[in-house]
Order: sequence, then structure tokens, then C-alpha cells
Amino acid sequence: MTTPRDAYWDELGIAWCAIKPEVNVIAPRLKARLRRQSLLITAGLVIGLPLSAAGLLLGALTIWSGLTTGTWNFVTRGLAIGVISAIVAIAVSLLLPVRASEAARALSEMIDHLRQRSRGLTCPDRQ
Repeated sequence: MTTPRDAYWDELGIAWCAIKPEVNVIAPRLKARLRRQSLLITAGLVIGLPLSAAGLLLGALTIWSGLTTGTWNFVTRGLAIGVISAIVAIAVSLLLPVRASEAARALSEMIDHLRQRSRGLTCPDRQ
């Protein structure tokens, strides 16, 4: 069996090897991907926060309607709407630190990190 000398074989039999990334090829793709992800995160926040607030309001109104008329299935339905809206609000609020300027990294820093990481990785011979 012929195998490359610089491959590192793990326990599952998969060969791993460090590569030298081509920054000129990676940078435009990475920039486009980061732009798309940023737009999707912003859209998620713009849609998710008002939607969860409206759901909480609808849940409260449904609970109030059920309590005033004695329709107990409306109370449980309102509780379910409120819980689902709270879960959506918590999930969407986890995107807020991602959009903060302190948490965002510059593209050049990401590429420098990729270069340092590729230099630090070596493929030891394993026989």
C-alpha cells in the first residue's frame, strides 16, 4: 500500500495533513461567506425579535381571554404560545453578541490566524 510520508493517520484510519492555504483564493470566498452570514444574522434579529414579542403579547391576550371567559383550553394554549415565543426570544438573543463590534473579527485577522495555524501544523510520520 502506498501512502504519503507526511500523512498523520488517526484511530479511524483517516489521513490528516497540513496544507498551505492560498490566501488569494480563500479571501474572496471567505469575504462573501461572512457577508452572507452577517446578512442572515441581521435578518434573523430583525424578524425574530418582533415576532417573539408579538407571540408573547398574543400568549398573554390568549391567557387573559381564557381566564375571563373560563375557557381553560385558551389558558393552556396561551401558555404554550408564550413558552414558544420565549424560546424563540432566547434563541434570537444569542445572536446579539455576534453582531456586536467587539465580538466581530476582521477578515485580515482571520487570514493571519489561518496562516499561523497552517505553519504550526505538521504531519509527523506514523508507521
